[in-house]
Amino acid sequence: MKNINRNVTHAYKSQLHIILTLGIVLFMFISCNTMSVIKKNESAGLNGDFEIVEDGFPVNWFFISPKALENHSYELVIDTTDFKGGRQSLKILVHEVDMSRDIWNNPGMFHNIDAIPGETYKTTFWLKNEGCSFRVKNRSENHPLEYEETIIQTNSSINNWQFFEHKYTVPQEYDRLGFYLHIWETGSLWIDDINIEKMNDSDSD
Repeated sequence: MKNINRNVTHAYKSQLHIILTLGIVLFMFISCNTMSVIKKNESAGLNGDFEIVEDGFPVNWFFISPKALENHSYELVIDTTDFKGGRQSLKILVHEVDMSRDIWNNPGMFHNIDAIPGETYKTTFWLKNEGCSFRVKNRSENHPLEYEETIIQTNSSINNWQFFEHKYTVPQEYDRLGFYLHIWETGSLWIDDINIEKMNDSDSD
């Protein structure tokens, strides 16, 4: 009888562990998807020049806080009059931010690529800014670990298009590399021609 009870108890604990694990995974999945929205197009690649757009969203980019988009706290504008690469740029028009909430509840965007641990990647892009306080960073994550490097963080306007370049070596514990933009002040920000490429040994410093 004791063996039966022990077996029942063991089975119950195993089932409970599975249920809790699935619950955690489901919670993380829902949380990630409610914090950002994306339109995917497998053939478009990085789409760093924002030439391919579906339903108003440049494809293959996550845009943070869909609720803020729905409430028109910020807008995504495809600007065909002011750009650096291709025929258009992405303009993020920020009407309202909530400084009492974290960056995942305010305007922003990101894209992650597969990366090789220990290898160095070069990120390049063009940007201009009117009024926004913002941060651009490279980031790697291997839950619960994370590592990031700031490319630019400023509350100053950048009236003319400015080119940025950053070299980032992926830590050994990670196999992903992300480009992240966070905004926490109202204004207008343009970004264009984002590129992330692995550097060769022959590339000069």
